[in-house]
Amino acid sequence: MRPRYDFEGLVGALNRAANLTSGLRLIMLEAQRRHGEAASDLAADLAARYGHPDADTVRQAALLHDVGRTLDLAALKGITNWHGWPPDDDEWAAGANLLHGPAGAAVARAVGLSAEGAAAVRYHVTGRSELALADKIIMAADAAEGTRRYAWAPTAREALAVSLELAVAFWIVLKVERVRAAGLALHPRSSQTLEALGADVVAEARRLANPFL
Repeated sequence: MRPRYDFEGLVGALNRAANLTSGLRLIMLEAQRRHGEAASDLAADLAARYGHPDADTVRQAALLHDVGRTLDLAALKGITNWHGWPPDDDEWAAGANLLHGPAGAAVARAVGLSAEGAAAVRYHVTGRSELALADKIIMAADAAEGTRRYAWAPTAREALAVSLELAVAFWIVLKVERVRAAGLALHPRSSQTLEALGADVVAEARRLANPFL
């Protein structure tokens, strides 16, 4: 059992730690921590593969992408300083599942990550219409990192072997269709992301995702 933090307590714990990795080991459950570390390793590899000029920022963003999940809904509602990344109305309406994106971005900025890194944390849940390279890397690493054991995980890795864009499209399609199946409201950014990725990429992503829907 990890201690429960509010936002300021969480940021303080991370800032007191020797580095982000050791800080996250204090505040995250083991499965969350292992996922973040594996995503960080993959993100660093993808940054090198696709020519991102700041692999360390991408690595740290991947480490932090789910840090917002360590805050319960009461703690999320208690955040007063979002460090430039306040939730929109759709995120507030959806609750913790979408709020962990902006909360993670706020944490990222509060511990010194760049605006680009914080943006990749913010948008890893829904995507956005103008995806930056860092956004794509974090989403692909989130889906395809090696500790994932879901039935769809090997297909996420297959998609990534084809292209970064296909990996992102597969991840978004999977989430979009599951949100729709559950009768929940879809954040408009997810549809915008798929439009931006292009019809051919999305059609292939739908084909790959179909067995898991």
